[in-house]
Amino acid sequence: MNNRISKVGLTKIKRTSGNYYRIRYKLPGDKNHIYENIGYVSKRQAELIQAQRQIDFVNGKFNIPNQNRERIALQRLIDEYYSTRPDLGAGTLKKYRSYSNRFTDFISNNFSICFNDISTINFHYVIEFLNRARQTQYYANTWSEKNCNGARALLQMIFDYAVKQKYIEENPIREIHPFSIPEITTRRVITDSDLKKILQALPKHWIDFFKFLLFTGLRNSELTNLTWDNFSRTKKGRKYIHSINITSSDEFTTKTKKSRRIPLNKEALAIINKRKGINSKYIFTTSFNEKISKHRLSKVLNEAQENLKIHYRVQDFRHTFGTKLAVGNVSLYKISKLLGHTVEETTRLYAHLQSEDLQDAVELIRY
Repeated sequence: MNNRISKVGLTKIKRTSGNYYRIRYKLPGDKNHIYENIGYVSKRQAELIQAQRQIDFVNGKFNIPNQNRERIALQRLIDEYYSTRPDLGAGTLKKYRSYSNRFTDFISNNFSICFNDISTINFHYVIEFLNRARQTQYYANTWSEKNCNGARALLQMIFDYAVKQKYIEENPIREIHPFSIPEITTRRVITDSDLKKILQALPKHWIDFFKFLLFTGLRNSELTNLTWDNFSRTKKGRKYIHSINITSSDEFTTKTKKSRRIPLNKEALAIINKRKGINSKYIFTTSFNEKISKHRLSKVLNEAQENLKIHYRVQDFRHTFGTKLAVGNVSLYKISKLLGHTVEETTRLYAHLQSEDLQDAVELIRY
């Protein structure tokens, strides 16, 4: 006798009076399917009955051995998965939690059977969840296609883990394709004229902060968490090399979880020297000598641009730094080292800026 638990299928029959549903399965020893009529019900009701029948098989209602298979609740699976990912940074974990919390709420409120047994979740439920996340009638805080793709990717990893642990046989997310996202570049280079306007509009206290971003290409979080321990001076021959070392600490984790060293030019070093003695720990602080909050630089920049009819973001200062290097024919390898890129394709965004310089280079070849 085959002791394998039968997989319950769902069949929809289109009739003039509506959609008629029935489920199908095989009992041990039978070669043919057994069909169980459900009737003219909604698709959700039909899927709930399908899920319940699957649970009946798992629990041995039809005298089928359940092979000691454990029913795993959705919340337990998610918590267990996070416990295996100590590598996740605080920001990433917070984003993942927002994805998984909304998913568990959706399943709990609409498919309680599935909430208590992940083996009954199929891709239809996930598709409905992602579609609802984009609609205002269900959520005031709707998700963009990018966020939906992020949630889909997370759920795929979670259910891959469930397959690996043998909680389920197949990953229901595998059949779901990501939403298509138009290729729109969000990076902007700050023109010299716009930069002059911004620096004039910024409060005096913050001007050097944004200049430092232009001289170093730091990320927002890297500048606001920069401490005097990150500043170093080494002797090379008769010269001293001043630099800042971007590295993780107990209070701050770099985006790539890797360290990098950025040499300082004269302008950047002058800004550092002006900050000495102001705060014993942080190089850059607020006008009240306090640590800069996560969104403070963005707020300061937006307020400065309010009457200028232009709109740049803090990360555009970083992109302008990279662009200046590319136009100056600095190698993509060096640009990636200075910007801390771990993905080659990210640095290649600057490659087109060097095309004319490459043409000039081959013109030098003579025989």
